[in-house]
Amino acid sequence: MTGSPALAAPAKIHYIGSCQASGDYPICTISARTAYDVRHIWIRVRGTITIPGGGGAGRIEASTDNLCDKGAGSGDDSNDFKAFPAYTRRLSQAYASPSACYADALISPVNDAGHGALSAYMYYTRRDGR
Repeated sequence: MTGSPALAAPAKIHYIGSCQASGDYPICTISARTAYDVRHIWIRVRGTITIPGGGGAGRIEASTDNLCDKGAGSGDDSNDFKAFPAYTRRLSQAYASPSACYADALISPVNDAGHGALSAYMYYTRRDGR
């Protein structure tokens, strides 16, 4: 009988913030803080934005800012993501293994005339998988 290697359990997801908005040019924000031992921070955005006058489907933008601490230092990184109707993106981090991070996001239609609904949430995984 031959043994097979054990499969690693998927990393546990820690939800840290969410928002939703609807109407003419919907905007929502998330301000979140992770606990310790951060591996990656993710943002999940989804929605339906319509551009009036036959403009079709509109893209949704997430502008993020991520400040992470490591030891006695801290580093900041920011991103702008634009897509539709749903996407998941990993936020950039100034350190590969930060102790804690403070992440903010502003989610809105790319086009000022956009109308519809959007929602977003942030989560992170830890290096130890817990």
